[in-house]
Amino acid sequence: MDRNSAHLFEADRAYKKFLKSSKGLFGLKKKENLESFSEVQKRENAYNSVYIGIKEISLEKIVGSVEKYKDFNKNFVPAKDIIKQRWMSIYIGYIDENMLPPVILYKIKDSYYVYDGNHRISVAKFLNFVSIEAEVEEFLPSKDDTDEIIYRESMLFEKETGIGNVILTNPSKYKYLRNEIENYMNFLHKKKNENVDYKKAAENWNRNVFVPVKTLIKENNILKNFNGENINDLFLFILDHKYFLSKNRGENIGYLFSAIDFINMVKTNENENFDYKCLIDGEELKECCRKLKKIDRELTHLQEEIIINEKLYELIGINFDYNKILIKDIKKYDTIQKWYEDKYKKLTWHFIDKVNMLPEKYSSYLGYFKINRIFNFIIEYENVRNESSEGISEISVLNYIIEIFIPVVSFSEQKNNEWGDFGVKFLNMYEKIQKEFFYILKVRKYLLQEGKSVKYENIISDEVTRHLFSLNKSKYYDIKKILIHQKYNEFLINLKKTEDFLKIYKKYGEIRKYETFVKLFEMLDILGEKEFIKKLKTDLKKMSVSQNIVSDYKTKTVFFELDDALSEKRESISEGNSKYSFIDFYVDILFFTKNSIKDEKGNFIENIEMDIDILDMELHYSEKRNIRN
Repeated sequence: MDRNSAHLFEADRAYKKFLKSSKGLFGLKKKENLESFSEVQKRENAYNSVYIGIKEISLEKIVGSVEKYKDFNKNFVPAKDIIKQRWMSIYIGYIDENMLPPVILYKIKDSYYVYDGNHRISVAKFLNFVSIEAEVEEFLPSKDDTDEIIYRESMLFEKETGIGNVILTNPSKYKYLRNEIENYMNFLHKKKNENVDYKKAAENWNRNVFVPVKTLIKENNILKNFNGENINDLFLFILDHKYFLSKNRGENIGYLFSAIDFINMVKTNENENFDYKCLIDGEELKECCRKLKKIDRELTHLQEEIIINEKLYELIGINFDYNKILIKDIKKYDTIQKWYEDKYKKLTWHFIDKVNMLPEKYSSYLGYFKINRIFNFIIEYENVRNESSEGISEISVLNYIIEIFIPVVSFSEQKNNEWGDFGVKFLNMYEKIQKEFFYILKVRKYLLQEGKSVKYENIISDEVTRHLFSLNKSKYYDIKKILIHQKYNEFLINLKKTEDFLKIYKKYGEIRKYETFVKLFEMLDILGEKEFIKKLKTDLKKMSVSQNIVSDYKTKTVFFELDDALSEKRESISEGNSKYSFIDFYVDILFFTKNSIKDEKGNFIENIEMDIDILDMELHYSEKRNIRN
């Protein structure tokens, strides 16, 4: 057994021993919870605080928690098994003598309450530590009426920021809003080169962060799930959620993800139905999401990249959303203007020249294209191919003409003759069909491995396909839907008994990704039909009864829908085609784990029968996956 395996084994034994210690003889020991900081704070009217600094605090004096008082018992023994992996990782950190950061404690009188570091204190208790290093903030009991304190604080906040009617039920929390504005002002100074004062920064922050987040809260009607808190309090809850998620991931996860994920957590606690999730439909909510997405992008990109993205919009009139291929290409030039003159204009005119050399049935459609759209199409094409390491070039243009432009125009010309009065609708139709071609490119490697055609006309030529899939309202075939349906039928043919799979399929929703069926085939080959069905059924049931996992799934579906809606500028989310089933989610988790976890010898796990519980896999997935993909 290697060192890592030994540590994992020891940590697992320690965790189980700690749990057992809380049960007593025959499991009859009385369970006592930690104290709730907010309850003690209200009782003591302790809302004014002072920062004490770093202190060594006796573990005996730590009696409660700010947020996690239900997750541990009085002695900080975990009450929920879902935190096992986190507990074990901290235990290993302690026995390896790694430097762990101080915990953060709130103090009232002579008692301490954990704001950050519940798991570290839990492990320290198990290891019989006497004290722990902590960053302490003391809350002072007051005889003043709480309402008067809140009023004074809100008036002071309005005077400082210009933002009125911001009432918090906990007056000590205004400092967190001030800190947010301070950080936002620093962001404007350092990344946006905007030399604004505090009040101007507050106005900008209110418009682009505070109001959009509160609008999402309001329109999703989650206030009803809280007792006494108001919409401004919930904004702070979302800031806390953002803080903890960002800390766990080691990166800023952003306002938009934090807000949507928090709303889904609340809604899932109320109703676990997959469709009961964060609402983002309607232009007002979509505009809020656009603002938050923009701020999040700017917060997580370098100043140089922000400048490039903004300058590109000025020059070309298209938001390329920090396209990696494009930014890499532009950085090779002294200035963006030089890239625009030497590269952008050159490539767009190269496209026009080459198309003009084609037969008239192709070149005659060139007049419908705007130059900036031509360039954007080529960038989208390179993104789908994902083969360019040197940026876009004349070869990119030629490949686009051969693989996309000529076949799409050929199909469009045919439809022009069938429908009549097609010319004015050409560009819109072109973009729709181009999207279908891009999807074929995306799954091309799978189709070729399976010996299937990767040509659009061959896929839609089958009479059975034409019977099953009539033209949609935009008068083109949905290639994604066709290919997934074909794969679905192939999968059923490979099963001796289809009934069990169809029950699962009906219960957890139709698969919406071609790749999901490809991976299910792999599982079926490895496990055999009986074990495959057993694993699928067991794992999906485990996942569906976990509120954390259902909430994670809802958040991912919302972002699929949101990306589709914002990119297509639809008025309704329901018009999109980016639905994502629970089975898709499950398979993504399974294969993400397979491709990111190594065995004792340092090799990636190849066998799908890996001895890892699906709940632990999902925890790993939620912590490690790129939320912006």
